[in-house]
Amino acid sequence: MASRLNKIIANRTVERRRVAIERTVYVLDELHGLGVDAVIIGSLAKGNFLDHSDVDFYVRGIVPALRRIEVERTIGKHMRGSTIGFDVVYAEDVSDRKEEFEDVWLDAPGIRKIASEDGPHTP
Repeated sequence: MASRLNKIIANRTVERRRVAIERTVYVLDELHGLGVDAVIIGSLAKGNFLDHSDVDFYVRGIVPALRRIEVERTIGKHMRGSTIGFDVVYAEDVSDRKEEFEDVWLDAPGIRKIASEDGPHTP
């Protein structure tokens, strides 16, 4: 019974990771198109994304309040319906921990490389 449950969880984790990567590609592409310097940090960037993981977006540079709303709406639009949560961290808010957040990150080309290794994806 435990083996069967572990297999179900493992399959769900693989699918959630695939969806997270796919959605993240669209988010980063759109944000970069808007002139926002955003990358992925956390478990997805480190390669240890699990069944319960969320996607952590790290926005570098100075982002005014109205622009933050646009950033978060853009992310929400692409993550909606995926059942995968997300967090947004703004570099200017964590200046004392910047090195910690920038230790391991992926930009759009990096996440696209992972997506291509996982196989074709459709929007």
